[in-house]
Amino acid sequence: MTLPTSDRSIHLLTLAYFIAVGGAIGGITFGLKALHNHVANHSFEMAYVPDYLFRQFFAAVLALLVIALARGGTLTIFGARATSGVETVAAKLSGLGLGFLIGFASRDVVDYLTRLAKQTFHPCGDLAMDSHSGQRHKVGDGSASGS
Repeated sequence: MTLPTSDRSIHLLTLAYFIAVGGAIGGITFGLKALHNHVANHSFEMAYVPDYLFRQFFAAVLALLVIALARGGTLTIFGARATSGVETVAAKLSGLGLGFLIGFASRDVVDYLTRLAKQTFHPCGDLAMDSHSGQRHKVGDGSASGS
């Protein structure tokens, strides 16, 4: 395997690094805030420890995925697609900042992506097709809406 040598490849890898680091820092910051709240409210439980230990890794990957979706045109951030190929310090710092926000708000970002996925892959909402009758019904209520 050879390392990339083109300026564009190096820029993209550097930007990805800044985004991932920003996501990890955001995840760590969120974890410290949550730990402080749990300790201050005397509500700390050992069940939270894995979240404190692994959130920064999850947040780094989440930041990369969200930015990849935005750069690919699937998502919009702040009302504009992130398609600029400008190779500046400002672009790297923007990636770091957006990564931080994504990591810090990772719970909200996951909720947003879950809603987006449901809208994309289940455009009828909570309706499912009954395999026997071919009619749509609300998931979980057992009733058919088309009868």
